[in-house]
Amino acid sequence: LNINLDFSIPQGLEVFKRLLKENDIFVENGKVGNFTKFGLSDDEMHKINPKLIIVHISGFGQTGHSNYISRGAIDAIGQAFSGYMNMNGMPGEDMPPLAAKYNTCDYTTGLMATIASLAALYKREQTGEGEVIDLAMYEAMLRISGMPLAVGLNTGREAVRPGNVPMESPGLGTYKCKDGKWVYWVAAYGPILRRTLKLLGLENDPDIPSGYRLDRSNPIVNEKVANAHIKFCQERDALQVEDEVNAIGGLCSAVMTYEDMLTHPHYELRGTFMEWDDPWKATKVKGVTPPIRFKNNPSRIWRGGPTIGMDNEDILKELGYTDGQISKMYEVKAIKKA
Repeated sequence: LNINLDFSIPQGLEVFKRLLKENDIFVENGKVGNFTKFGLSDDEMHKINPKLIIVHISGFGQTGHSNYISRGAIDAIGQAFSGYMNMNGMPGEDMPPLAAKYNTCDYTTGLMATIASLAALYKREQTGEGEVIDLAMYEAMLRISGMPLAVGLNTGREAVRPGNVPMESPGLGTYKCKDGKWVYWVAAYGPILRRTLKLLGLENDPDIPSGYRLDRSNPIVNEKVANAHIKFCQERDALQVEDEVNAIGGLCSAVMTYEDMLTHPHYELRGTFMEWDDPWKATKVKGVTPPIRFKNNPSRIWRGGPTIGMDNEDILKELGYTDGQISKMYEVKAIKKA
């Protein structure tokens, strides 16, 4: 539900305080101090509702260097400051780092905020106490940076942007197929690699040593194996490559386009896409079915994102305001609609 409030007008601020009192979790993603200027510090909000879970999401966190905590941020800023951006893109000193698309930092931070909120809510049920959560976008990206970050912190070695260069590690990359589509193919070591070499006709190749592993240590053999991957894919359509590789227990998937998704049998059988009414367009739109599937309480989308102020009346009446009081709020512009 959506309500549009102007905190600078007393009636709007009062409505917000009622909302704080009636709800379990408050999430905000403004600059640090945005709510304090309205008399809504964390302590003041907990005076209104001691059990409230307060979640602050910002680019750089609520504490730290004053020059940073006061800054705004968007997705790519979180990726840049965390160094996550420096691990994405093609290798080479002259090649630019790339922001991972789309909205990787926004979604990662949002998911962590959800997990944190639910953890705090669970703890509150045991203690009766509220909580304040400080989540910085750049730290969320650090958390998912994985092995390159761990190596850097412990050895001092800067991560090398891997790009997507099959010649350097031919068992891990994308390959263009006969039909012009692409596949992503993984066969780097162990039994999968041995079965892959057999599929490529290289099982008994004298140039490939016993125990061969696809890494950067054997560039000559790697190039031979990479060329075999390329030739294999050039002779087959993407879905054929996918089927043959998975048939031997390998890991391979066609790189899906929107057109592929709309007609793919697995997407259709799972109902991966659905339609719902969108208030902004006043028509039905297509989108992704809720990915978390509950057996006993199935998820559903009952409408798209509301227009600004769309639910003003419903929310205010639920809080106990009368029609007359609501009309007065519109008059003084404490609430608005787009």
